[in-house]
Amino acid sequence: MDLTPHLSVIFIQLIFFAAALLVLSKLLFAPITAGLQRRSEMIEGNRREAEEISVRAAEALEEYEAKLKEARDKAILERLEIRGRGEKRAREILQKARARGEARLQEMKDNVARETETLKEELRAQVPELAREMASRLLGRELT
Repeated sequence: MDLTPHLSVIFIQLIFFAAALLVLSKLLFAPITAGLQRRSEMIEGNRREAEEISVRAAEALEEYEAKLKEARDKAILERLEIRGRGEKRAREILQKARARGEARLQEMKDNVARETETLKEELRAQVPELAREMASRLLGRELT
């Protein structure tokens, strides 16, 4: 038993292997390689698209936050302005109320002064009569 291969058998097997390789390359390996290439390109395209979407989302978020900060700042300024106007209005109302109160107080003081003067004049007019009445009571007789 001779186990050494014959050169002609090796050559025929080499031709069959080359033919099988050629057929498989055209029918099997090329489509698989093309499919893998398309898949790789699609994955790369999707990755780039995802990066672009991520960048746009980050820009949109940044713009949103900037607008939100601007709106908050504007609201704070408006609140301060409204508060300032309210405090100014409150001071004006308080000043008017004080002025009215002071005017009313002065009016009352003037009325009290006038009434006091009137009562003093009435009492002065009654002094001789009251003196005569007191003297009459003290003396126990009527004075004329």
